[in-house]
Formats: sequence, C-alpha cells, structure tokens
Amino acid sequence: LMDSPRFGASAMLIRLFAQFATCVIFAVLPTVVGEPRGGLYFVEPPAPTDDAFSWSLFGFVVIKSAAGLTFAVSAVVSGAMGVQVFGSANLRYIMVPGWLSFGIAGAAGPITSYLTAQRRAYDGMSFANAYSLYFYLVAGLAGLNVCIIGLIYALERRAVNAEIAKHSESLARERPAETTTNKNTH
Repeated sequence: LMDSPRFGASAMLIRLFAQFATCVIFAVLPTVVGEPRGGLYFVEPPAPTDDAFSWSLFGFVVIKSAAGLTFAVSAVVSGAMGVQVFGSANLRYIMVPGWLSFGIAGAAGPITSYLTAQRRAYDGMSFANAYSLYFYLVAGLAGLNVCIIGLIYALERRAVNAEIAKHSESLARERPAETTTNKNTH
C-alpha cells in the first residue's frame, strides 16, 4: 500500500513528514502553554477565573494529541522504512539496536525533563516555562531526524535512479543485437 503508485508515498516519506510535524509541534508547544510574560502568545489569553475555559489546557491537549498521532505514525512505519532501506534480510541488525535505543531514550527523556523542570521551577520559573527547554530540545532532535531521513531518502533516490539508468542501458545494448538477429532470420 505504501509503495503503491496510486498513493505515491513511501514509508520513508511518511516518516519524514511525521518527524517534521513532530518538530513543529514541539517547537510551538511552549508558546501554547507558556506564561504571557515568558511565552509568545498569539492571542492574549483571558484572565483565569474559577469557571473559565482554559485555552492553555485546551491547546496543550490538542497539540499533545497531534504529537501522539505523529509518534504512532513514526512507530508504525519504522519497520516498513527499515525494510525499504536495508531489506528484510538485514532488518534484525537494524531494528534490535534501534528499538533498544528508543526504549532507553523513551525512559530517560521524560525523567530528565521532569528533573530539569523541577530544578528550574524551584529556582523561580513557572512550570509552563520550566518545561520549555525540554520541548525545544525535542523539537531540535526531531529536526535533526528530519535532516537524517531526508538525506537517506535523497541517497536512496539517487541509487534507484542509477539502477534504472543502468538497467535502461543494458536493455538498449540488448535490443540492437535482437533486431540484427531478427533481420537475418527473415
């Protein structure tokens, strides 16, 4: 389905767009949940009251839901991307260390984020702004991932185009020999 010409997308392109969306989401997240003096609100939020609707909380839920979607898409297509790039025979050499690294980072990232945010909050920063550093770091790592996947995609396209050109040349060399043989037999 992913490599179908009808849909025109490969696992790598889907992963590329999901990582780009992750980068944008985490770069925007601090502006949604930040404080008016420390964040960059596009619209000044209303003053909070006991029964007021919380735009910051609503924005946080929407953006984190989108981040969960991009995570799910990236996780689902990572196996297909591994097959596309390395082939099914080599998949075990790539996926085992990749998922191990993913698990370690998935455990260490939130713990480090929480401890760093707590330290920054104890030093007088609001909790919303204390987490901003973590969100910007995640956005930077997702941006780096976009660059790496883009480079892999460009190299793969280059190799595929070289194979197509090589195959076309070999067909062109075989065809004149076939036409000469066919003329001699008639």
